[in-house]
Amino acid sequence: MLLHGWGTHSGVWDGVRADLANRFRVHLVDLPGYRHSPACSPYTLEKIAQGLAIAIPTSVCVCGWSLGAQVALRWAHDFPGQVTRLVLVAATPRFVRDNSWPSGIEGSVLQDFAADLRRDAQRSLRRFASLQLRGAKNARRQCAWLCERIFEGANLQALQAGLQMLLDTDLRREIREISQPTLLVHGQKDRLVSEISAYRLAHLLVRARLEMFEDCAHVPFLDQGTRFVKVVSEFINE
Repeated sequence: MLLHGWGTHSGVWDGVRADLANRFRVHLVDLPGYRHSPACSPYTLEKIAQGLAIAIPTSVCVCGWSLGAQVALRWAHDFPGQVTRLVLVAATPRFVRDNSWPSGIEGSVLQDFAADLRRDAQRSLRRFASLQLRGAKNARRQCAWLCERIFEGANLQALQAGLQMLLDTDLRREIREISQPTLLVHGQKDRLVSEISAYRLAHLLVRARLEMFEDCAHVPFLDQGTRFVKVVSEFINE
């Protein structure tokens, strides 16, 4: 099961899904409020995880990116018998910095995006794409691809609610109870979720290992899709 991040939809996986489908039965989902999926209420991680658990009644390996990784963590915590393995891409238990989590980003960054959304949603999404890819080897090409093909069909209320989730969520207590084998895939040049956050998450999880992708930012499966498919496939087949 592939879970996308904030502002995108399941098409963000187009570069790797065919190769993964040659090896596994792949499920793609648009999170609530994105493209083909209706919004849910309340718009919370718990509600989204519950909806996924109902829609996918069999056991599944879950791969989540960014906000999707937080959904995956919540799903694995709340329905441990259903989620067999986790692949977490550009993941963090907490996006926002505070005294106990100094490796996060300033909350004002997300608050500014929320304000921009109200004024000009498309401009805000383009800015977010640029921030996600800053530092990547092929940042300009990847940003154009995201803006032309991915940022479409999102419900404005879902976008705003998703930003609020990124501001509020702190899963550090819950992840200590997650025992599924976990692969962390992280871009060394990620400007949204720092390298330090990735190492701290790997330490907090009971059974995790970290694959650090050099010359990648927040979307390593776009920049190094072949390597991504390889490490994910090896992990699932262990």
